[in-house]
Amino acid sequence: MSNPFDELGLKKELVEYLSRSGRLDVFLKTYVRSVQLQVHPDKGGNADLSAAVNSAYAEINQNPGRVTGWIATMKNGTSPEYEVVLEGLVGEVERLRKVEKDHEELRRKHAEVLAGGSGVSTAPRTAPTAFARRRTPEPTEVPPRRAAPEARRPTPEPRPRAPPASAVYAGYVFMDKTPTYARGVKALKKACRTDPASAHPSIITDAVSVYRPLTFKENVEAMVKNYNTEHNPDGSARTMVKRLFLITKRWKDSCTGMAYKAKTTKFKVIPQCSDLMTIAPDFDGVYLPISYAGFDAPELNSGKRGMKYNELLTKAEIAEHEGWRTAVEGDVALLRGYRDIVFEAIRARDGRMPDKAMPFLVLQNTDFDELRALSVRDLEDDSEAYGDYYLDDYGSFLRVAHR
Repeated sequence: MSNPFDELGLKKELVEYLSRSGRLDVFLKTYVRSVQLQVHPDKGGNADLSAAVNSAYAEINQNPGRVTGWIATMKNGTSPEYEVVLEGLVGEVERLRKVEKDHEELRRKHAEVLAGGSGVSTAPRTAPTAFARRRTPEPTEVPPRRAAPEARRPTPEPRPRAPPASAVYAGYVFMDKTPTYARGVKALKKACRTDPASAHPSIITDAVSVYRPLTFKENVEAMVKNYNTEHNPDGSARTMVKRLFLITKRWKDSCTGMAYKAKTTKFKVIPQCSDLMTIAPDFDGVYLPISYAGFDAPELNSGKRGMKYNELLTKAEIAEHEGWRTAVEGDVALLRGYRDIVFEAIRARDGRMPDKAMPFLVLQNTDFDELRALSVRDLEDDSEAYGDYYLDDYGSFLRVAHR
């Protein structure tokens, strides 16, 4: 067949950048899904065009060794059928390229901040690797990794009305989104203090009990518990929309820390990170500068031979993945249960069982030792473990409402 990238209407420069930065696989999956929402016969589209899109995507997936050659022979064009979808997705790529272009200047400024001792709150908005990316906005905004809503669903079909986030889901409440991680922690603590029956977990700091965000594992437990709760307190059946709500509604931030060692691919996962639990309410930096050696936790290495980070994973790979296992604190049964729910939910949404999902995203070769928070993304983003989190880019937390 002809060049499959040309068949998908992609531009050569874009594909070269995505391939070089390691984001091509995830981008193609998102792009093809967005295109099919327009051209699939069930959406009033063209059957031949839909088949051509699937064929080109399958050709790329089945022949990874030919990708470099295909990129080299691309015609560097696009097609009218794809332009509206591509426009929404290219915007995020262009933002990433600008971040990389300005990176050296940001490094210089950061060095000046540290040398001047002016505090961590002025940490620059850097993206040390191409895998770092901004937080996906609320559904009412234009998601950076997805096409604009009007492009994805030109002829929307009736959908079940989503329940409000403020409702209680198997004992959990989704807090309102906040402008930063630190302000989300502050709002969470305030909500817990004003709830006399709060069962939210806390820690003892300076002889005082302080409410903390849930850990990454506790977030996964909440999603699994909500899904497995099939009936309401009155005995009536819960809808699948409600059972899946915590999985499909936004990302879930945690107090689980990701400590990165500068100039390496090494990192540590800290289940209950005191730096995050006690973060200053006005902190608005991208990450917390730290001393990596000061964290007592097992060290992982995303660059080790055979390790798969920053890419989609099969069900078997997820169950054995050192990052996922560490994040759920060794609870493999919980991990497998959550994995099975995610894959089944994707099957129900897309009409077929996915081959891969749930990547574990990390930073590599950062310029400085860094501390970030580990969050779990929603289903629209393949339920990623998100370790390249920007602390200044919104906060989204679950709160325990009652036992």
